[in-house]
Amino acid sequence: MLGSKRRPPVPATRHTCCVTPLEQAEEHDAAGREVEAIPLYRLALEDPLPDARRVQVLIQLGSSLRNVGRLPEALALTDAGEGRLAVSELMAVLLAHVDDPLLLRYRRALTEYAADLAHPIGTTRR
Repeated sequence: MLGSKRRPPVPATRHTCCVTPLEQAEEHDAAGREVEAIPLYRLALEDPLPDARRVQVLIQLGSSLRNVGRLPEALALTDAGEGRLAVSELMAVLLAHVDDPLLLRYRRALTEYAADLAHPIGTTRR
């Protein structure tokens, strides 16, 4: 990207084998140190991530925020539109495994709706 400044990887400390903010966040999170993980998740989200990975990081961040009693911040991720992509991904996975005759009847419409959710409000994907 032109004009984009990539940050160098965060150096590993003697307490961690991880080098990227995301890896460090996940390590802190797995060890029950959500407070330390939260700023690292936010830092990781500043970099471009594939959509599926971004959704995963947002879920991890939201979970960590909730675990430390910062539920309003976790809910704000959804209010900021970040939840749209997560809901889109969830719908796509569910629709790929549905065998209910009623839902099969509406699969195409629901698939289109899920795809629309992946885009910011006011934009079109077509």
